[in-house]
Amino acid sequence: MNEIPEAPSPATEPVPPAPPGQEDLLGRRSSAALIDVALLAGVFLIFGLTVGDAGLGGGRVYAYLNGIWFWVYLAVVLVYYFVLEVTVGQTVGKRLLGLRVVRADGGRPSVAAIAVRTLLRIVDWLPFLYLVGFLAMAIGVRRRRLGDLAAKTSVARALPVRHRGLALVPVALVAVLLAVSAYHASVTGNEAKTYQGHGVSFEYPAGWQEASKVQQVATAGGGDELWGTAVGVGTDEMNTVIVSAYRLSTPVTAENLADAKPEAAALVRQLLEQLGGAVQSGPEELTVGGLSGLRFRGTATVDATPMESTLVFAFDGTTEYFLNCQHTKAHAVEVERGCDQIVRTFTVAPRPGNKIVFTSNRTGTYNIYLVNADGSGLRQLTRFQIGDVARPSLSPDGTTILFRRQDEPDARWDIWGVQADGSRMRNLTPEPYDEAGPTWSPDGTKVAFASNRSSASDIFLMNPDGSGIKQLTHGSAIEIEPVFSPDGKQLAFLKEGSTADPPVLQLWTMNADGTGARRLTRTPAEYERPTWSPDGNKIAFTRSHGGNTDVFVIDADGGQEQRLIGGPADDYQPTWSPDGKTIAFGSNRDSPPSLYLLHTDSGRISRLTRPSGGQDEDLSWQP
Repeated sequence: MNEIPEAPSPATEPVPPAPPGQEDLLGRRSSAALIDVALLAGVFLIFGLTVGDAGLGGGRVYAYLNGIWFWVYLAVVLVYYFVLEVTVGQTVGKRLLGLRVVRADGGRPSVAAIAVRTLLRIVDWLPFLYLVGFLAMAIGVRRRRLGDLAAKTSVARALPVRHRGLALVPVALVAVLLAVSAYHASVTGNEAKTYQGHGVSFEYPAGWQEASKVQQVATAGGGDELWGTAVGVGTDEMNTVIVSAYRLSTPVTAENLADAKPEAAALVRQLLEQLGGAVQSGPEELTVGGLSGLRFRGTATVDATPMESTLVFAFDGTTEYFLNCQHTKAHAVEVERGCDQIVRTFTVAPRPGNKIVFTSNRTGTYNIYLVNADGSGLRQLTRFQIGDVARPSLSPDGTTILFRRQDEPDARWDIWGVQADGSRMRNLTPEPYDEAGPTWSPDGTKVAFASNRSSASDIFLMNPDGSGIKQLTHGSAIEIEPVFSPDGKQLAFLKEGSTADPPVLQLWTMNADGTGARRLTRTPAEYERPTWSPDGNKIAFTRSHGGNTDVFVIDADGGQEQRLIGGPADDYQPTWSPDGKTIAFGSNRDSPPSLYLLHTDSGRISRLTRPSGGQDEDLSWQP
């Protein structure tokens, strides 16, 4: 009897594998690519630790390759993909995830096809981390990157392979080499010399030395040179890093760096062209020791020798620091590595007593400014568009400025604080009172100020953060403008005379705890802005005289007043330098009103600031 055969069960019917290119392997391919990228990143770190520059700084891992070593690394990357895909059809990432490179029909691709897809990886990598290739796979119907489309190849599932774990061997090898390279770098690469001088410091390779003679490829400073030094490879005059400083006529800060770019680019281009070279790249913005800067790279010819230079500018107001990292081709890697080390570690040292803080409305609204005592390094710290500021006081360590701030006309005055770099602005006395005249104690632990929080204007103390307020004086008379003596034991201040005296402010002193008040002056004139001499023996101040305001001085225990600065102009708001050799003050003797310096040994007066508009005033020298 003939039986009708049963149809095979669907569960037992074999399912043919999907043709190459039709199975969606985007996720698996992306994961394999990331494994390869991680592996090659480890190789890059090995290069950086051995022939480039790598390490840990600023909370990040960094690695750099310069010159020929970058191209060597790129060649290693391409060889990695080419050799593995020609021999076994798989990179490490593909083998771990069970993928292989095949022709469109599933066969093994030719060497030429692998070469094409390898070279086009450069395009697929753009702009970083396979972005172009990933977009091509994600958007394209065939899920293939540009290299696969050009080479007519695809990526498919690989047949089960024994010992797939062997792919971890190269991963382990890279990890071991990376550890060995890091150890080698920690033993030998961290050795460095330190240069300290002219208010700056930086590290440079231990095998280098300061150069006595330097044949400089290009001097691109934008003003009068202040100083210069050089470090380099042995006694070689050409393979060196030259560091110099220049005085600029116009301050350059982060805010107007864009305006400085064209001038710097034109200057660098002109200098390199005069030496038979050209600008290769730049300007590139960077930060050097917390300062805004620009970097250029270029070529030149000196004594028939081809040279390359990396030129770095760092701007500190009216001071420009210039680094020229120049080298021949033979020393390119060594000098560029040393150049990177110098740029990373370059620091402008804080200079106690070297800063003067003041107010100015040169931009239309009064704001706080900081300048070096030689007139360089001018910085605008606040950028208020409305309101008013007054009486800035710089902390003894130079990190913080306290000042009076009025948010809008007729509003109350509060005491504010700001860091010397312009950050961390804060209101220290937000209570509904008028505060005035903040001034630091010599040890930086207390702040004296005047306030009407007790109905009359009295003298108070508080901590630098605004806490721990303590009242020192208790009376109905106006008491303002306290200032500590250099030893911190006394306060000079201004107090309105009693009803039997002319109703003007007179100069007084008292102990720092508010006891032992003593009147020093009795001239029927208005006194302003007392300031102690560094030795504590004298107090300078401003008072009216002959229709103008002049600067006077008196012994700290009283006595005869002596006029220090006077004339037909108004001279006001004196502040003593820490060494006692100079008194800074404001004056309208020139237009616009500016800051000036009295050199006490000679009596010579020099101009410190030159605002293009408005006026500079209300100054205070760092203790």
